[in-house]
Amino acid sequence: MKAVRSTVGHERESWRLAMQAEVDSLRDYDTFQDATVQELRGVPVRKILPTKMVVGVKRDHINKVEQKKARCVVCGNFQDKSPAEELYTANADITSVRAALAAGMRRRFSLRVIDVKTAFLNATLPDQLETVYVRPPQALIEFGLVAPGTIWKVLKAIYGLRISPRAWGVERDKELRKMSVKIGKDTHVFSQSHIDQSVWAIVKGRIMPKGVAEPDREPGTGKFMDVAGYMTVYVDDFLRMAPDEVIEKMTSVIEKKWKITNNPILSYGSSASIEYLSVRITALPDGYFMDQAVYCQDLLQKCGMAECRALGSLEDVNEQIEEPDEPELEDVRKAQRLAGSLNWLATRTRPDISYIVSQLASAATKQPPRAVALG
Repeated sequence: MKAVRSTVGHERESWRLAMQAEVDSLRDYDTFQDATVQELRGVPVRKILPTKMVVGVKRDHINKVEQKKARCVVCGNFQDKSPAEELYTANADITSVRAALAAGMRRRFSLRVIDVKTAFLNATLPDQLETVYVRPPQALIEFGLVAPGTIWKVLKAIYGLRISPRAWGVERDKELRKMSVKIGKDTHVFSQSHIDQSVWAIVKGRIMPKGVAEPDREPGTGKFMDVAGYMTVYVDDFLRMAPDEVIEKMTSVIEKKWKITNNPILSYGSSASIEYLSVRITALPDGYFMDQAVYCQDLLQKCGMAECRALGSLEDVNEQIEEPDEPELEDVRKAQRLAGSLNWLATRTRPDISYIVSQLASAATKQPPRAVALG
């Protein structure tokens, strides 16, 4: 934000438009209403949560485009906590993505990624949650988009509230269970896995009178009849695996419920690529190949190692590195950043570095110099 505030001319106007789009989106979804003096009477100042504007440039490495993004985020860490609050929501583990890709590969399924625009704003807050009041980001006032002194009364699951991911997860799963697609003469529905709730199969079935999907199963086996495709869900990003016709119908039914950003279909064996959860998936003639080459390059660039020569193996770092009695905070943070960055790589496409990453992570707070050397 410091850099954005210092911009001028065309650059400043482009950021203003990004913030304007965020405010318009919040209003379009009835996310908040301006609180009245009467409503605020008796509300302690500490109960009015601060917000901040998070800005960045979203890069699509496949299509080589950039887009300025601005998001209004509530500082949910200032909320009073309750031991009874339920915050968990299921998201796709990379293992489930690999399993779904392996199953789809056997039937030469195509792939398509969509994401639901401003997903959280589609979900209402739970009735039992006390009324939430927030102070809009100062940046919106500075850019002339919100009047000074405004307080918002929150109505939807705005980003930053601790309850928002769960509220969206409940809303998303509820609506997917109501959806059906017509494939030939048969009706197909979305059936949620009982092993990983972020995985859905598109199977023969029907929508029951109460609006819930009922899959058809083979008598005596419990197996689904005619699986037409799979879908994995990570918050608002959906990866669909199915024949082209089924993907188009799935997209159409989802688009009727939510605003989505769509991507081209990736046909099996086309050698083209898509990106999902920072992993590039390439469709080869004999399967799908997953890599994080772009992520690796960015990581090397941040560490000042972009020009370094690649090695086939590494010698172990000397365990006798001299350690200070009290590690420097900056060293600890650097080690933790390395651990997080490399773990994102190891758990997705580079299991070969998992052992060293585990050593690095365990040394991050007690022996940060060793952790950094390992990194």
